[in-house]
Amino acid sequence: MKTGSLDEFLDCLDFAPEGVKDLIKSLSVELPLNDVSKREAILNKLGFNVDNAIRIKRESSEPTEEKPIVKRRVQKN
Repeated sequence: MKTGSLDEFLDCLDFAPEGVKDLIKSLSVELPLNDVSKREAILNKLGFNVDNAIRIKRESSEPTEEKPIVKRRVQKN
């Protein structure tokens, strides 16, 4: 994915079994795949948007600020 030509990558997307295509999807997010033309090829051939998947992964890994739980000190009976 990272070192092959675009034509080799397109052949892979056209003729690879489904398991390899699933592996390409997951690796394109994990590595991440920086080649924009290969990202577009994945979108066109597999319908998988690598840009959105990477953005979602980054957003989900960012720490979120949780509000502290406030309890009442005085309770009415």
